[in-house]
Amino acid sequence: MGLQSITFRLSPFSILRPLCRTPNPEVPYSTLYHIISITITTAAHCRFSPEHFLRRPPPLLNPLPPPLPPYPPTQMKTKAPQWKAAIDFKWIRDNKEAVAANIKNRNSNANLDLVIQLYDKLLNLQKQEVEKLRAERNVVANKMKAKLEPSERQKLIEEGKTLKDKLVTLEEDLLRLTDELQQEAQSVPNMTHPDVPVGGEDCSAVRKLVGKPKEFSFSIKDHVQLGKDLDLFDFDAAAEVSGSKFYYLKNEAVMLELALVNWAVSEVMKRGFTPLTTPEIVRSSVVEKCGFQPRGTNTQLLFPLFACFQDSHLMMRFFRTLDMATEDLGAPAYRKFDVEAWMPGLGRYGEISSASNCTDYQSRRLGIRYRPEPSNSNPPKKGKGNSAPTQFIHTLNATACAVPRMIVCLLENYQQEDGSVVIPEPLRPFMGGLQIINYKYK
Repeated sequence: MGLQSITFRLSPFSILRPLCRTPNPEVPYSTLYHIISITITTAAHCRFSPEHFLRRPPPLLNPLPPPLPPYPPTQMKTKAPQWKAAIDFKWIRDNKEAVAANIKNRNSNANLDLVIQLYDKLLNLQKQEVEKLRAERNVVANKMKAKLEPSERQKLIEEGKTLKDKLVTLEEDLLRLTDELQQEAQSVPNMTHPDVPVGGEDCSAVRKLVGKPKEFSFSIKDHVQLGKDLDLFDFDAAAEVSGSKFYYLKNEAVMLELALVNWAVSEVMKRGFTPLTTPEIVRSSVVEKCGFQPRGTNTQLLFPLFACFQDSHLMMRFFRTLDMATEDLGAPAYRKFDVEAWMPGLGRYGEISSASNCTDYQSRRLGIRYRPEPSNSNPPKKGKGNSAPTQFIHTLNATACAVPRMIVCLLENYQQEDGSVVIPEPLRPFMGGLQIINYKYK
C-alpha cells in the first residue's frame, strides 16, 4: 500500500523516523525514513511537544488506507528480497541451540527451524540435482564434439535439450529457495554479548551512576510551563499553522538547540570523527540492510554514525548508564548501553543517549569490508602487495546528542526559584556568552 508523497520542512539534524509511505517505481511501497549523520536530534518542527519524545514515537503523519485484498492462492508468489546479505548460514545451522536461545531471549519472531530447513533444502538441490544435471549436460556436449552418425547426433541433441529444460526448471527452484532463505534469515537477530541481562527493560543493569537526582527547595515547574513562562515555546501559533501538538521554539530555546548541536559536533571532532551531513531520506531497503526490524508500525528508529557522551556529566550531573536487557536490544545490536538523565518534571530518568555495538551484523548486509594490515603471521606475498583476506567491519550505532530530550533536562534541572534557567557552562560559548534565560517581561 502506498500514500502520496508529501513535503516536510525538517532540520538536517533530526532523528530518523518514519515520515510517510510513497509509491516508488524502483522500491515498491517503500517507507521513507529521515536519516541523520551523528544523530543530533532537533525539536523545531516536530509533531509532538518535547515530553512526547520521552514516550512513544509519533504515528505516521497521514492515515494509512485500508489494506489491499490478498492475492488469490494461484497468484501467490515469494517476494524476492531487494538485496542479498552475506549471512553465515552454515554457522547458524551448526550453532542451532545457541541461536534458538538467543532468539527466545531477544523476544524475536524469527523462524529458525524454517531457516535451517530452507538452507538444507538449498544445499541438497545445489549438490544433488543441479550439479548432477550440469555434469550430464557437459557429457552430452563433449560427445557432440566427436564424429557421429546423423541419427546418433540427433539423439544427443534431443537429450541435451531435455537436460537443458530440466536444468532451467531446477535453477528457477534454486533461485526461489535462495530468495526464501534470504527473506527468512534476515529476521534472525545478531547474537548477544554474554554479559547482557536477559529479560525486558526492567531487567537492564545500572552500570554507572553519576550524582543523584537534584533536590529543589521550591515548587518546581516542568519544561512545558518553563517554556511558556520564559517565552521559549509557542504551541498556539504552531497549531494554527500545522495542527495540534506542533510547536515553535523561540528566543533562547533556538539558541539552546543550536548550542547543543555545535557542542556535540565540536566534541566528536575532538575525538577524531569527521563531521558529515547526509541526505534527508533513505530507502527502506537501506534501513533493512542495517538490520532494523521495527516491532510495530510506529517504531522509531535511529540511524546514526557515531557517538560521544563520555564527558556529558559536565552538563548533566544526574546521568546513569544502563546495560540494556536482551528484549530491549534491536535486531542488529550485540550489546547496547543507554545513558539516562534525571527529569524532575517527570520524576524519573529519561534516555538521552544510546550506543549499540552491532559487530558485523550490518556490514554483512551492506557489503562493507576492510583489508587488515599485513602482520608477521600474515606477510604480503612477493609482488602482490597486501594479500590478507578482506573482513567485514564492525559498526557502532549511537546517539551523540538527542537535542529535544536534552532541552527538557536542561530546563528542568537548571531552573531557579525565580523562574529563570541557568545555562550550563559548556554551552555558554555557543550561546554568545549568555548565562541565564530570564523573563522577557515582568
